[in-house]
Formats: sequence, structure tokens, C-alpha cells
Amino acid sequence: MLTGPDAEARCKLALDILSDMISKHLAKQASPELREATLAIMEKETEEQLDFEMTSELLVTTDFRVRSVA
Repeated sequence: MLTGPDAEARCKLALDILSDMISKHLAKQASPELREATLAIMEKETEEQLDFEMTSELLVTTDFRVRSVA
């Protein structure tokens, strides 16, 4: 199993390719409701990943937990 930046880049590339394949399949085969729901989930996941990446850059670490303040 690969580790390090190269493995992370390969994993991100594989996920991008898989995401594109799912989007193309949905465009051809899925009902409009399923397409809309799936794309909404994918968009939310993308936003959460971007939030994590920006937080990681600001904190200069990926070793943190997000806690809500009540």
C-alpha cells in the first residue's frame, strides 16, 4: 500500500474519476429526482472536504477535531 503525498494524490484522482463516472451515469440513466438528490449529496461532501482542507491549512495540521459550541 502506498503512503505519503503520492498516495493521497492518486486517491484524489481516483475519487475524481469515480465522481465523474457517477455523474455521467446519472445524466443518462437516473430519474430527475435521484439525480438531484445525488448531486446535492455530492455537493455537500465537496463543501465539507473544502472546509476541512481550508481548516487544515489555517491550523497547519490535519490532526484536529471540530467541536460545536452550544
